[in-house]
Amino acid sequence: NLAQLKVGDQVNSEYVRAVALDFQKGDGIRSATLFADAASAKKGAKPGAAAVRSVTLVSDIWSMNAAQGTVLVRGPYGHFAEVHLKDPAMLNGVKVGDQMKVTYTQAELIAVTRAK
Repeated sequence: NLAQLKVGDQVNSEYVRAVALDFQKGDGIRSATLFADAASAKKGAKPGAAAVRSVTLVSDIWSMNAAQGTVLVRGPYGHFAEVHLKDPAMLNGVKVGDQMKVTYTQAELIAVTRAK
C-alpha cells in the first residue's frame, strides 16, 4: 500500500518489549514455546502493519542465592544459565527443584498519519 503515501505523511513506528517471570512449585516438564503473528493493512487502505513474537521458557531451578538474587536454571534444551533478578525478594518461598517460567514478548506497530 505504499502507493497510498503522500508527501508530508508521517510514518510512525512503536516498538515494545516485555518480560514476565513466574516461579512454579515442584518439578515439571522443561519446555520452550514460540508464538508469532503479523498483520498488515488491507489492499487500498492506509499503509500499516503489526507484528508480535513471544517466547516462553520453563526451566528447572538447580541452585539459587537468595541474598544476591541469582538463580541457576537448566533450560528446555539442557543448557544452564544464571539469572540475576532486580528484586531478590522474588525468591521468597522458592526452592531448588521448583521451576522458573519466563516469557519475553516483542511487538511492533507501524502506522501512517496523513499530512495536513
